[in-house]
Amino acid sequence: MAGNVLSANRNFLTAMGYTADEVVGRHHSLFCDDDLARSAEYREFWARLGRGEFTGGEYLRLGKGGRKVWIQATYNPILDAEGKPFKVVKFATDVTAAKLANAEFEGKVAAIDRSQAVIEFDLAGNVLSANRNFLTAMGYTADEVVGRHHSLFCDDDLARSAEYREFWARLGRGEFTGGEYLRLGKGGRKVWIQATYNPILDAEGKPFK
Repeated sequence: MAGNVLSANRNFLTAMGYTADEVVGRHHSLFCDDDLARSAEYREFWARLGRGEFTGGEYLRLGKGGRKVWIQATYNPILDAEGKPFKVVKFATDVTAAKLANAEFEGKVAAIDRSQAVIEFDLAGNVLSANRNFLTAMGYTADEVVGRHHSLFCDDDLARSAEYREFWARLGRGEFTGGEYLRLGKGGRKVWIQATYNPILDAEGKPFK
């Protein structure tokens, strides 16, 4: 209950790059950076476990040589016959690869958001969100477009056309489309855009926005 390692299985040792002899008897802080190990947050972490409180989440830990390892983990106090915690078992999954991939993805999205006009729609064509670049280009505020249909940015003839219905039908089938488009900004101002419309797929491969 003081945080000293009693045992670690092969999967844990492989993930962290240690042998059993290098971790058994050492404190859990071996896997933490110095700032965390000295923090009030870390003391409270062990105090909660000492009170028998379960905790879990994503944690940044350090493997051998200071290598960063992200884990999805639960820390589970084990109770004795009298209901008092006497040890803690951690179940962990190494999510480093997924974490790094997500960070790269988020970085790319942030870069696009900074440099491009971005707007999101549901599959019916209703606006879910629009970034500052888009709003500036079209002359609207977010409150004026969120919840409105994409046809807000089109002239009436286009919005009523079979071509426009097919445009949204293709997106609904998950088909990418792109090109130059004439759109209308606030007050009917004509705005030519070079744009791509990108269906976003859910975990089952179905478009959802």
